Amino acid sequence: MTTICVDKISNNKICKFDNHVACNPIFDENKHDMEKINSSKKLNKFHEKLLVAGIRAMYSKNFCELAWSHIQRCCKYRHKETPKEAFRRMTLLSDKTFDRIEDGTLIKPTLETVMAICVGLDLGAVDGILLLKSAGYDFSDTQSPILIAYLTILHEHVDIDGIFDCNELLIAHGYPPLCKKEYEEQKI
Repeated sequence: MTTICVDKISNNKICKFDNHVACNPIFDENKHDMEKINSSKKLNKFHEKLLVAGIRAMYSKNFCELAWSHIQRCCKYRHKETPKEAFRRMTLLSDKTFDRIEDGTLIKPTLETVMAICVGLDLGAVDGILLLKSAGYDFSDTQSPILIAYLTILHEHVDIDGIFDCNELLIAHGYPPLCKKEYEEQKI
């Protein structure tokens, strides 16, 4: 079966592939010029990110599974910290939040919690949006200033160095910081 994906805004065909599975094409290195991809560090890094994002999108069914995969990847080998300590330091979220994600019992996290994970774990736009969607947040409310700010942060996060820089940026633009209480305690 051949599937054609169409961009809903422009109505342009954006990709065509066979064996449609969960709206994700399956990469086949025999159909692509791997020499070109491997010749450039930037292309190779981007290629790896696409593969990982596609795998997460296909196999992670809920927020906790997806968040846990990011926590394991980002917090596994952080200086002599346990993953829980690294998560707490990087996101300013509590041990209880970590435990609820690990146990799969954090059913409906707040938007602030999801964004703290996205920024703290330095997730890019694709992974961040997948995590937000898995938590039940949609992007149809484009009139929400805070949602627009959060999406902008996800897309432009390369210049933001962690949750403290993100919070300074949010405060400067009149938004509340992520994990306000913990942020203010650690800032002192």
